[in-house]
Amino acid sequence: MALRFAEELLLLILNEDYGDLAPVPEPHLNHALAGAVLMDLALENRIDTDPEKLILVDSTPVKDDLLDPALADIAQTEETHNAQYWVRRIAQTGEQIRNHTLARLLKAGILDSAEEGAISLARSVARSRRYPTIDAEQEVRLRIMRVLFSDDIPEPSDIAIICLADACGMFEKILSKEELQEASERINIVSRLDLIGRAIAEAVRESAQELTAPGAVVAPKQIPLVKGLPIFGSALKAAKDIRAFLTQQYLELGPVFEIRLLNQKMLVLAGPEANQFVNRKGRFFLRSYESYRGVSDGLGASRMILNMDGPEHVRYRQALASAFSRAQIQNHLDIASDIARRHVRAWPLDQPIQPLHAVQHIIADQLGTILSGTPAGDYLEDLVFLLETLLKTTLSQLPAFLFRRRFGKARQRLKELAQNTLKAHEPGGPHCDAADLINDIIDLHRSDPQFLPETVMMAVVLAPYLVGIETVG
Repeated sequence: MALRFAEELLLLILNEDYGDLAPVPEPHLNHALAGAVLMDLALENRIDTDPEKLILVDSTPVKDDLLDPALADIAQTEETHNAQYWVRRIAQTGEQIRNHTLARLLKAGILDSAEEGAISLARSVARSRRYPTIDAEQEVRLRIMRVLFSDDIPEPSDIAIICLADACGMFEKILSKEELQEASERINIVSRLDLIGRAIAEAVRESAQELTAPGAVVAPKQIPLVKGLPIFGSALKAAKDIRAFLTQQYLELGPVFEIRLLNQKMLVLAGPEANQFVNRKGRFFLRSYESYRGVSDGLGASRMILNMDGPEHVRYRQALASAFSRAQIQNHLDIASDIARRHVRAWPLDQPIQPLHAVQHIIADQLGTILSGTPAGDYLEDLVFLLETLLKTTLSQLPAFLFRRRFGKARQRLKELAQNTLKAHEPGGPHCDAADLINDIIDLHRSDPQFLPETVMMAVVLAPYLVGIETVG
């Protein structure tokens, strides 16, 4: 069966380089999806519309869980309303429509999803540019681009897609400025070819414009600045315990605030709200390179996942996805459990322990054993010191010379850990055939040494220990 308009809209704005949908403003996308649902209902002869009103023609369910909720809502409403009213009303459920539509595309084998949330066209679709449907229709972006940049007569479904995409400014996100300028006249011509499509698209456009009208814009709140010392700002408090410091500011000031560290002012996004934003759209609006360049330099690596952005970051994550997946731990729960039990048995009875350090030791041994074949063991203190020093000197802006001597010793020790780990994965080594992260890293290096050069191997091999003891700990 053919795809619904909502499905094709999301496929049209898929940005595979970033593994996400293009950053169309969420309210605009919600209104476009609402218009897509109405267009499909019109195509199924359930509704009709004109500039004045939307009319229910047939209340019989389509037996499609993407369309029937809206049809039932229209059928149960006694009053008659225009298309714009229904666009606004259905757009209130835009997030559910989007999530449900993506789930359908994944189930149909049109999209693939990595565990970290990145989405992409399934390999078969990317190769053939056709969907695995009964009529094997051509991939939507290929069809739409052909319509926009040729004189071909468009299909009615493509006209509808162009109407909706234009109404919500989607072409501004998927075309370059030059392409948009070249295609603008063609977009205007095609958008006028379908009466129902024009009516619904106009309703979407009017609703979207209301969202950005001057009277609809709420003045942003002033971002609070954390009080600090005259010269040092908050640097000393942050250096003492940056986690506790930022947590306290979040509890007092909310998810967005500013701090001053010496002569630098930093904007902080914190709490679950920040995580939700980063997971949903962070890859389009945030960069890691500037913030974590110092961490990477401190590890002697010009490039690693911490300071990669955009398509390179997505490629790296996808290449190592199996090693970093939940399944990697689930398949070795017995090992993880044995390590945890061994550590707990070694805790002293009736005496307090430092909980973060104890948990870090368990995690470093678990991740080291499962992902690298090498537990952290006696290297834990060096790992913790190295990471906390890098965070203090890069994020808290403390002078690096305060830690230089001990930092050099810790780095040399960890170089030894990385070398031993890599040696164990060489041909004939005890872990040469292991299905673990290190062998995936070695394979990636061999297949593309320019993407993952020899000079960064030490830092990359240490990465699973470092990310685990900080965030998970």
